Amino acid sequence: MSFTLVLIASLMMLKAGQGAVATYLVAFSLFYFSFGGWLAIAPTTTLILFSSADYAKNYGIVFTAYGAGALGGTLLAGRIRDIFGSYTVFFYPTTVLAILGIVLAVFLLKRSFSSSTVAQV
Repeated sequence: MSFTLVLIASLMMLKAGQGAVATYLVAFSLFYFSFGGWLAIAPTTTLILFSSADYAKNYGIVFTAYGAGALGGTLLAGRIRDIFGSYTVFFYPTTVLAILGIVLAVFLLKRSFSSSTVAQV
């Protein structure tokens, strides 16, 4: 869901023209909503995908990657603005990365079903 929100927001920003304040507000609300949701999703996903014995170390690595991405993304957006004269170009890579995230989430995440879910099927 988070990657889908990023994809929708990125596409909205690519289509937004000058003075499209409502589009800007909706798109950035979706961005902030998805990234805020990530802070709730990441601890649980880390526990599900990795050993609970090493949870603190693994979540530390995941959270450090989130921080590095925030720093690197900010620097990259600034560089893109310097080169192209607009931040709009930055939304092409975010669109591609959101699609990649959706594909990885759908095909590579482990699915765990409780015995009650399997019994219902």
